[in-house]
Amino acid sequence: MRGTAGTDGKTITNPATGSGSPGATGATGATGLSGSAGSNGAVGAAGSNGAAGSNGAAGETGASGASGSAGPAGPTGPAGATGATGETGATGAPGTPGSPGVSGVTSVSVGMFTFIETLTGTAGVSTQSQNFGGMLAGKKYLMHLVISGVNSNFDDIAATLILEISSTVGVIPITTAYFVSGGKSYASGTRYAENIFAELVIDGTLVNDTFNLFATVSASDDLNSVLTLSGYYSLTEVGSIT
Repeated sequence: MRGTAGTDGKTITNPATGSGSPGATGATGATGLSGSAGSNGAVGAAGSNGAAGSNGAAGETGASGASGSAGPAGPTGPAGATGATGETGATGAPGTPGSPGVSGVTSVSVGMFTFIETLTGTAGVSTQSQNFGGMLAGKKYLMHLVISGVNSNFDDIAATLILEISSTVGVIPITTAYFVSGGKSYASGTRYAENIFAELVIDGTLVNDTFNLFATVSASDDLNSVLTLSGYYSLTEVGSIT
């Protein structure tokens, strides 16, 4: 603050003589008292942003972090290529010999035979065939047998035929399975016939001589006509029967 201004000097006017010359400048007045402090001025407007500072120096490397947990298993990879073929191994030791196999078929023969008489009469009447087979001692056989009875007239056959098989050397093991079927046969015209189909298993191992078979056929009911019987067989020699 400035001090109070000093008083100005005065010019003396001489009323008697009129205007006089200007007086000399008065001495400088004493310094005024300091003024009281002024009030705070208003906040100035914000200055503009300063320029960006330069990058600071790189900091020190931090300590290693703790190990992370194991991640989930990845998907199965594709199959690898086939490896090279290995070397051939050493030859193994010989195996134990196997048991002997079942003997196969040795021979096959076929034949035909007739019956001594025709078949006619009341229930139970029978007729016997000629011998057939010609089998060797000590052998085993399978036989397929067909016997056909043809009616002498053109009527159907009411009775059922019954088969029995015997041997020329007495009782030997013979297993017989058969069935009877009816039908028609052409012999001097179409005539009715009954056919016996049989399968025989013949064990001749206890027989010491060549032997044959013969068939006996009987009627289950009365026959009002005459049946003419004939037979056919196929004989197979086998090594064993189980």
